[in-house]
Amino acid sequence: MKSKLTSIILILFFSKSIFSQAFTFENYQPKWAHIVNDTTYAGYVEHTNLNTYTYDGRNHFYPWYKPLVHEGKVINIFVNTKNDFQGGFIEVRDFYTGKINWTYHFDLRDGDAREFPGYYNIDEDGHLYLYSFRSTEGDNYFLFWTKANLSFRKFDMKSGHLLQHNFFEPTDPKSVELGFYPSAVFLQPKNKNIEYIFKNNLNDSTNVISTIAFDEALNEINRRSIDIRRRYFYYDNATIFEKHGEYTLNANHSVSEVSPTRPPSNYEFILNKYDSDWNLTNSISLAEILDSSTVFNYLGTQSDAHFFALRNNINQPFTPEQVKITKLNSDYTIKETVQLPNKRYRVYRIHKLRYDPGMLIVATVDDQPNIEIYKSDGNGNLSIIKSLSTKKNIVVPNLQTELIEDRYLALNMHLRELDEKDDIIEDKDKVVTSLVDLVDFGILSSINVTEAKSKTKIHPNPSNNMVKIENINLPFHVNIFSIDGNIIKTISNSNQEIDVSTLPAGMYIFDIRNNEMHERHKVIKID
Repeated sequence: MKSKLTSIILILFFSKSIFSQAFTFENYQPKWAHIVNDTTYAGYVEHTNLNTYTYDGRNHFYPWYKPLVHEGKVINIFVNTKNDFQGGFIEVRDFYTGKINWTYHFDLRDGDAREFPGYYNIDEDGHLYLYSFRSTEGDNYFLFWTKANLSFRKFDMKSGHLLQHNFFEPTDPKSVELGFYPSAVFLQPKNKNIEYIFKNNLNDSTNVISTIAFDEALNEINRRSIDIRRRYFYYDNATIFEKHGEYTLNANHSVSEVSPTRPPSNYEFILNKYDSDWNLTNSISLAEILDSSTVFNYLGTQSDAHFFALRNNINQPFTPEQVKITKLNSDYTIKETVQLPNKRYRVYRIHKLRYDPGMLIVATVDDQPNIEIYKSDGNGNLSIIKSLSTKKNIVVPNLQTELIEDRYLALNMHLRELDEKDDIIEDKDKVVTSLVDLVDFGILSSINVTEAKSKTKIHPNPSNNMVKIENINLPFHVNIFSIDGNIIKTISNSNQEIDVSTLPAGMYIFDIRNNEMHERHKVIKID
């Protein structure tokens, strides 16, 4: 009996320690960092024709999407890579502490369907909703599913309770089932509906864009097919996004009849703009705007700005790349181009700063330190260079990032462990989710932030004595920063008044937070 009781205690302790395992960088302690765990997989063994994998609850995740932050919570959707991408895992953490609020898994354990998360967001009522591609075909392995349907889930954000779960499966015998391939298929919101967009090659000169709109219950609203002319044979690196009722298709085109792989100058990057009915309204070649001697990687759009990585030396093993990051305005004129230090980069994540003319660039590299964080000054110069290091036998092939309030950086990192020969140990992968305070880390100063548009008010402002903070629940915490980013005073308030009479005259940043909000306001002290 004692032996059984001891075993139970050890199992419970082991499960708890796995689930709450923390992580730290070799050179920096973030606000919080944790290894993602699904304890229901701990100890699971899988046998294949080539290998035997043992799952420890950590080594079957992949960070396909960036974090989502909502009302003091960090929401992550991870892909379950077990048995060639079979499902996903939702993890919701407290923004300030990193503690887990709730988790949810969806994979083959829930039935006979594989799923791949396609799009997720928070609706106007504060519910988390998730659309996934779903396949019941037994031989649909890896990332190409010739037959796929849609799944929709809605969750209560506070409890994680599943409020709604719907499937889409075509009932019309003439209806073609949805295909799924990540680089060719997109799910994106349109009004209050979801739109499925599939790009397929019809022949050497034409692409077909198929779109299907669904409502929340996954009832099909309409279906369209549009032929789009493309130049010659090669058509790659395509992304489609919708904004203000218009579509933008970004893609590399071959400039010759032969499908080239190199040199990069044989490609031309073209942005085609369409109206809501997919009528072509504008076509813009970036050959003259961007350096045509490089390979273009489109890094996305933020607030009408477009970001590109321009790369050289990509065919020379062990040779540092020459990488430029270019930011284009909404009219596709160049706003800023930054030359990165010559390194072997794997991934770039770019963030537009709301209160600063520069960019925040987060990149992973093949050598130590693993993660580089750069800040540009808006004029093409790197004003700040910082690094995050993991252990020497760890590489970071992928990461997803989200910039919050122009101060915090949420990172989801895919870590792979190497053996003494620098070969990857296949069953030692893990994903780490973390939150870095960029002011504390020295990337940004508090002057990079400004007042949030909110109901919280500070008055009188300017003031020479007392200031009152209104429309905020007690208690709250205030850090007072000088204009150059140094912390001057820390206050934990049980009332709404703060004495500033002892501060020298000047401008200050009040960093205010409680369990419900986190804001910054400029306050002027006068004599």
